[in-house]
Amino acid sequence: QWYRRGINVAYNNKVEPQVYDFVVAWLADYPTVENWRDAINLTRNLNDYEGPEALDLLRLSRKAGVLADKQDYLFYIEAADARRLPKEVKDVIDEAYAKNAVSKDDIFVTDSLATANGRIKADQAELPVLERDANAAGASFRTVFAAGDAFLSYGQYGKAAGFYEKSLGMAGVDRNTALTRLGIAQVGVGDYAAAQASFAKVGGARAPIAKLWNAYA
Repeated sequence: QWYRRGINVAYNNKVEPQVYDFVVAWLADYPTVENWRDAINLTRNLNDYEGPEALDLLRLSRKAGVLADKQDYLFYIEAADARRLPKEVKDVIDEAYAKNAVSKDDIFVTDSLATANGRIKADQAELPVLERDANAAGASFRTVFAAGDAFLSYGQYGKAAGFYEKSLGMAGVDRNTALTRLGIAQVGVGDYAAAQASFAKVGGARAPIAKLWNAYA
């Protein structure tokens, strides 16, 4: 009750970034499904996350087992984009259907699923080429980072982590994005200590996302 009161006061008065430290302590002591859902929703409400940031926060919702609301699934599908991450979009839609969270009559979802299904085979065929190009000595930052994103979406976390680590040493990298996704990949392989170290280095607008992922790790 004291945690909830403290969080409510901090949330209503937008006491940032301290509210996130309080949320992390609350989750450490009371890591229930309801508390995880509230913590993630609070973070979304206090920030105008879109695209890549929203995707990584929704990935945490799914990982923590609190992704259930129809609008959250729709937001996830949109943020992931069936043209870029077809396998991840398909998996999310299949999960939404299995939970009856989304109607099979929803045109946006059915169109996204059709796009994903039509793209997966070609996307998988391109993975070995992308891996080869990203491992090349003269690989561009965009190729290396794209490889990290691709393998992360297919659940090949070890390869994804390697490419994100490589991208951190390249010009043009968004370090906060790379560190966030490196941590997510490290969680995927079960290297939680390394994941916590990666998340701890994240700053800027992504810091609240990283704090929650760090708490999960």
